[in-house]
Amino acid sequence: MIRPAGTAERYEFVHALARQAIYDTLSPSRQARLHRRLAQALEAARQRVPACAEPAEIAAQYARSQALPGASAGVAAALEAADLAQAAGAHETAVAFLATAADLAGPDDERLTTVRARLGLSLAWALRFDAAVKTARDAAERIAQADGPPAAAAYLAGVTSALSTAGSSAHAWMLAPAGLAYAGPARDEAWAALTLLALDRKEATDPEYVGLPIDQPKRRQALTILYRSPRAVSRSVDLARYAVGAIYGRRDSVPAEAAQDPTVLLYLLGGLRPALPLFEEAAEQARIRGELAREVHCRASIARALAALGDLDSARAALSQTRELARRIPATGWSWERIHPATGWSWERIHVEGARDALTLATGEDWTGMLAMFDELVSTEDPVPRCVRCLPGRGRHALRARPQPARPDVRRRHGRAV
Repeated sequence: MIRPAGTAERYEFVHALARQAIYDTLSPSRQARLHRRLAQALEAARQRVPACAEPAEIAAQYARSQALPGASAGVAAALEAADLAQAAGAHETAVAFLATAADLAGPDDERLTTVRARLGLSLAWALRFDAAVKTARDAAERIAQADGPPAAAAYLAGVTSALSTAGSSAHAWMLAPAGLAYAGPARDEAWAALTLLALDRKEATDPEYVGLPIDQPKRRQALTILYRSPRAVSRSVDLARYAVGAIYGRRDSVPAEAAQDPTVLLYLLGGLRPALPLFEEAAEQARIRGELAREVHCRASIARALAALGDLDSARAALSQTRELARRIPATGWSWERIHPATGWSWERIHVEGARDALTLATGEDWTGMLAMFDELVSTEDPVPRCVRCLPGRGRHALRARPQPARPDVRRRHGRAV
């Protein structure tokens, strides 16, 4: 019926059907007691030989014996298994173990607040955005009661950053009002991150200037706080570019340390070739952490830089990789700002199409596709110049800008007139 499993003190059934048949003869109470004995035996064996049992095995045995007293002893194993899953970028697995830890902890366990907080963050990285918002709200209430409102605001700022980076600013916007209420009069990193999200949400629904970030003192203040913070706080991958432009204004005023950010180096300073290895490194780190929207930004930026450098084959390959990544982001999520609610454009698509346009401009190919993209994105009602096709007859299509009538209330985008 059983045979050695290959390592000392481990055995397995000859066939899974035999194991299941014997298991089914046991009553539910005996099954639970058996799982608890297995959990305790695995813990004891692991203390003697750490590699002989995985924390996931121990957590699973405690979960199967949750009805018995003392199930909270399995919380530590479940949290350790979640740590290992997160380190490997397996966010769905981390969610499962954190949910197990929450169930094992029980309502009065002092660890439950920390577990629920981690669960909300992991749900965001697992792209389960609705569940992340609900869980994060509950965790923030617990944190506010235990550690005070500022701690709750800091937590929600972290979750909103994860939601935005994972691909859904719309869900991040849902948490911003509650986070600002917890922040109160403070003007710290949490307030700044949440304020930028609140401004984005307001401007994305502006019927006259849909999605255009307005250059205003509150935005500059928030950008300055985040950019100068020693903490790794960010609302999106474009924070560095926006903040540097808002704070320093001129290219020659940007300090050397700011130029180490690949977004600043490429888009503000024009460092095409130096930015490539930095974006490659950032894309790989985003891939390891499962940050799809961040990786889309990095890969699209690589494609743009390669096209500008004339390495067209490599640019095409990078663009193809970017498109595949963008397809993995749920269609219901809005990343950063949705540019035009009527058309459903997201910032990931802007990155992808921007890289494609760079190739079109470099090669003269697919002008029809680029013009169709502009026609879809920009309507005559928008305060952005509409790109239209000139009359053919020069051997290829050309583009020219048709400016919109001047408006008396000219707004500015990050220091530049729009």
